[in-house]
Amino acid sequence: TLFPYTTLSDLRDQGRISRIVLRYYNFIGIWAWWWNVKVTQRQGQNDAQIRLFDRYFVPLISRIEKVLPPPLGQSLLVVGRQI
Repeated sequence: TLFPYTTLSDLRDQGRISRIVLRYYNFIGIWAWWWNVKVTQRQGQNDAQIRLFDRYFVPLISRIEKVLPPPLGQSLLVVGRQI
């Protein structure tokens, strides 16, 4: 299920879930999306671009984000327990 960060924070603050993990990842994906949509005005992604990103950027970015969690990202990982 997709939830915005604020909704998840509200659920935690109301005592409905206990937070185990709540963190962003894929920081560079925001900028890749922005470039495609706003600058080049593409309606979708092409397979070559995705392969290039997955092969060269994801391994590096994943290592960096393990050490330095990004302040925002294209995706949000949430692991919680319902109270």
